[in-house]
Amino acid sequence: MDFEKKYNMFIEKNYDEFIKLYIQERLRLGIGCLFGDCTKDNNEIDIRYIPFENIPLELKNDLEKKMENNPYSNNCLYCFFYDKNESVLLELNLDKDK
Repeated sequence: MDFEKKYNMFIEKNYDEFIKLYIQERLRLGIGCLFGDCTKDNNEIDIRYIPFENIPLELKNDLEKKMENNPYSNNCLYCFFYDKNESVLLELNLDKDK
């Protein structure tokens, strides 16, 4: 399955649980990002939350820029999906995305 289609289908199918996990973990661990591991061959995606201070530096810099450039960043969910060849950092506005 195409990488972009895979993570979009995952978000669409699991939207409510995805948001719930992000909010719970952000309250518990502080600002951070959901990481979606798409490397499995069976189209499953493993999701985990990583607090900001534990995010790899290059991605942390990209995430920081997104947060600085978005006046509504407190209302956004940040997620990083990756597979063996591609990756994408998404910003979902919880007030208007679905």
